[in-house]
Amino acid sequence: MMKKITFLFACIACISFAGFAQTIPNSGFENWTDSVTPTDWNSLKVELGFVNVYTAHQTTDVQAGTYALKVTNENAMIQNVMGVVTLGTIDLISQSVSGGIPFTATPSNLTGYYKFQPAGTDSMAIFGYLTHWNGSGIDTVGGGIFSNNTPVATYTAFDIPFDYNQGIGPDTLNIVIMSASSATITLGTALYVDELAFVFNPVGISIPVDDMFGMNLYPNPAIDHVVVEFNDAVENGKIEIVNINGDVVYGEKLSGKTARINTSDWANGVYVVRVEGTRARKFTINR
Repeated sequence: MMKKITFLFACIACISFAGFAQTIPNSGFENWTDSVTPTDWNSLKVELGFVNVYTAHQTTDVQAGTYALKVTNENAMIQNVMGVVTLGTIDLISQSVSGGIPFTATPSNLTGYYKFQPAGTDSMAIFGYLTHWNGSGIDTVGGGIFSNNTPVATYTAFDIPFDYNQGIGPDTLNIVIMSASSATITLGTALYVDELAFVFNPVGISIPVDDMFGMNLYPNPAIDHVVVEFNDAVENGKIEIVNINGDVVYGEKLSGKTARINTSDWANGVYVVRVEGTRARKFTINR
């Protein structure tokens, strides 16, 4: 009899140190050992001979390239199990995701594309985290999470800002992709993921690859003010500006399509505007 599978985001146990990589392996899910095994990734699977359960699937429904990853909830005899794919390992006995790959860089964002087809009240999740072995235990260095419980019919960009504990360098990376993240696991739920990538910027500051989220900023470079402008009005949002050290120098609630921010007392340098943790743009002050 299988116990109910619960994956705790902070349950980290074992680390592999064979060879260092600073990119996400098989980030576009183009390479597969077979149709249920993406190269360099592990997935929740049950292989008993008389019953085999797989939650990772090769799909030609892609954002780019030939293949993408499809993660599904499945039935394992007496219960439903969530789909889980990870760079680490999955232990059914301890009900945990652990480990990861050797990694010493500090990306500012994890980006990619996804579609989500929830059959019930399932909530998908994609999260990454970096850890460090301190000689007697594991410290969490940084990470971030993205989740959603509403249908997304076409491939849509996501951007996960990473927050860091300053002063600690990572040695291990794990990324976990889940088709459900709650006690309710519904058959028929499917999550599609493609084109994962890291963005690297100083001190973990969040800057997306492009203008995919419809936010503009001017003048840039700024002198005594900066205007943040959106294609669509923001309702009851929150806007923050951080400096190159990651310190929050401005934070206010936001409603509407524009915000004018006084920067006359700020030092010259690089700043990042963040809105609700999902949209970000870099600008400089240069007098």
